[in-house]
Amino acid sequence: MKRDDHTQSDGRAGAEALGFIGLGAMGMPIARRLATAVDCLAVCDISAECVGQLLEAAAPAAVEDADILTGAKTIFLCLPSQTSTRQVVEDLVSRPATNRTIIDFGAHPPGFVSEMNEICQSACVQYCDCPVFGTPLMAERGELYFLFSGPERVSEWFDGLVHPLGYRTRYAGPPGTASLLKLLQNAIGTANLAIGAEALRICEATGVDPGLFIGIVRECGGIGQSSVFDRFADDMAARRDSGEGRLRIAAKDMHSVVNLAASANVSAPLMVETDRQYERAMQEGMGEQQFTDIIQIKAAENL
Repeated sequence: MKRDDHTQSDGRAGAEALGFIGLGAMGMPIARRLATAVDCLAVCDISAECVGQLLEAAAPAAVEDADILTGAKTIFLCLPSQTSTRQVVEDLVSRPATNRTIIDFGAHPPGFVSEMNEICQSACVQYCDCPVFGTPLMAERGELYFLFSGPERVSEWFDGLVHPLGYRTRYAGPPGTASLLKLLQNAIGTANLAIGAEALRICEATGVDPGLFIGIVRECGGIGQSSVFDRFADDMAARRDSGEGRLRIAAKDMHSVVNLAASANVSAPLMVETDRQYERAMQEGMGEQQFTDIIQIKAAENL
């Protein structure tokens, strides 16, 4: 079957090459897994070391070939910032292939996604935002969740490609919908962590064993129980970095949600206060620490 119809037959993508740009902490494990499902994955990254690691781990499907990448009709992006994403998208639309589709795994504000979609539409390129839920460790284990926005037929093709790899997907609607929902979901978790950090600090300050408190929250089935607290409370209490997401990412997402609420004329005081706390952490140089290190900001306030 033709790949430009976004169809597949045996769980592999077929002879048509796919492109993948961005081999960072999340992009590397996703690309490695994708390379097991396709015949050719042309990869690109500013780091020659990252490219070399991917080629070594995913040969022979993974290749570094600029001509193949330029001609690929479907290109995945997993880039670290809006600036790098804009540069790559503008470069791709300046030399589009027939029926090209760009699938962006980045977590961007809805306004930025709309802008990228308009740029792509002007060059007859399809732009699909497909933000990722999960961590690099989950990517390696095939446990990511992808929320897809764009043409539904492309979403169905994408699900057929990644589902055999263990990943889960859901179709959200037109471009921008998935990014908006991802930001709101992240806001809940980020605020939950900030409140959990405060609760743990109160335990420490009043002589209550934080481990006892964590165990009770997990056992009692009360309204304080949540998957976020359950997952990260031990790390917060121990001031331990378990290799999950960086604080700068949580700060960026929360700030985007606050701006979104303001543009929609919605009062969101709890999100605003959480945004302030993460901004303070960024100002103190904590951006590359784990996002659970927000507990250190709370500790400083209570001294």
